Amino acid sequence: MVAPVKLSGTTAPRQAFESVIAIDETGIHENRIPTVVSASLIDREQSVHIVKELLSAGAKPWLQKSTDLDTDDIYRFFRQTEIPTRARAAWGSPTRGQRALMAVEAIKEVVPTGVSRDGDTTNCLVILDGRVSNFGGKQNILRSRSEILDDYFENQNNVNIAFATLEKGDRTYPEVTVADCACNVFRHRIEQEDAVEPIDNVQRFDSSRSVPSVTFEDRVYELAPKGVAQKNTFESKVAAWLTGHRPSEDVLGELSQRQFENLVENHIDDEDVSQYVLNIRNQLGSQQA
Repeated sequence: MVAPVKLSGTTAPRQAFESVIAIDETGIHENRIPTVVSASLIDREQSVHIVKELLSAGAKPWLQKSTDLDTDDIYRFFRQTEIPTRARAAWGSPTRGQRALMAVEAIKEVVPTGVSRDGDTTNCLVILDGRVSNFGGKQNILRSRSEILDDYFENQNNVNIAFATLEKGDRTYPEVTVADCACNVFRHRIEQEDAVEPIDNVQRFDSSRSVPSVTFEDRVYELAPKGVAQKNTFESKVAAWLTGHRPSEDVLGELSQRQFENLVENHIDDEDVSQYVLNIRNQLGSQQA
């Protein structure tokens, strides 16, 4: 089974995160198509199964984006997996502040669908696909919007949420690939209907809403780096996903074939998924994915 996700930074929570809320957005640069921000909640123990279902849908995790897939295959994927997913949509190009608020609203809505109020505290790490600059400066726009969650979760002590961004997250964590798929399938449906309202699990974002300005503490962190291989190679992305890290930004030594095989054997308990990963690694070698 894949490991919980770890964070780096002196202010980061020390606990590991066993659940991921993946955020993606699409359509933000176009005025004539809907902008969609989606949130999908996935337990890390489901992660290998999610990869298997992506493979069944014709996807090539770590190599493709959802735009490479047939929309009907994406529909089938979501029907089979029943992954809790919610989204906000708006026509045109919302500002960074509005998109951050769309993300927070989707998170607030998806958590109750995927987290039980009973039992131990669930640690959910929100992973946003993109650069830090997508949300302004040192993520100040996103952090200010995330304060909206405080009152909502104040009395839900079984849920703990933190935020992290991951550049090219949809090609590193399959959980983020799912959010990428959700954005595209929602956008496709909205364009077909020429409206947001008929689409299940999507609400229209009120673009007239004021974007609040609040005081905040550091709340958005980085995933801890995995010091095994240089970033952007297939093997480093798979290793980062399996161990709950991000690819290292430094050029480090490559994993040997045996080291990579051991990593796959220790974390992937599905033959189809492990065979796919090993086959792609053998085909690519250390090429950039």
